[in-house]
Amino acid sequence: KVFVVAEAVGYQGGRFSGIAITCERMLLDKHKTIRAKDVTTIQLERTSSPTSSLLKGTQQKDGFNEPTDTVVWSAIIEKGINPYDTLLWNIFPFHPHKEGNPLTNRTPTDREQQVGWEYTKRLLDLHIELGGAEPLVLAVGQKSADTMGKFGLSAIGLRHPANGGANLYRQGFAEAVDTYLK
Repeated sequence: KVFVVAEAVGYQGGRFSGIAITCERMLLDKHKTIRAKDVTTIQLERTSSPTSSLLKGTQQKDGFNEPTDTVVWSAIIEKGINPYDTLLWNIFPFHPHKEGNPLTNRTPTDREQQVGWEYTKRLLDLHIELGGAEPLVLAVGQKSADTMGKFGLSAIGLRHPANGGANLYRQGFAEAVDTYLK
């Protein structure tokens, strides 16, 4: 019912969890506010990482915590939306980082956005082909909304949670869900 699209995978989230807009601590039930049962019914355990020597002790023990992921998931949970009625995705479904430094984030290039758009379009098409209704498409931040618009997909652009935007994101999310999912 709800398709939430961010710009790219971040190093504190999907780079290690493998799941868009979802960090390890949520999946491992070590997050302060998001319980694993709110995200999935599958019980998961952390395995070692090839970059584990770069991680701090808490990150090695409990996994990464991604602030944007926390805000997105808290908005979903606050509205009582079944996580299986929500599809989380990134326009660029890979982790763009500074060369030689995997624990950084950078904005995807135009070429990366084009490549990522192909995956996004396929995912939406597959959803419709399998009998899914046209979802409410929400963009995490204006960059995501603009990128989807550039490729012809209209999305409601929500305030990005970073830099003091968490409450505005939650408010925009709640208003969109209330308006479009009545």
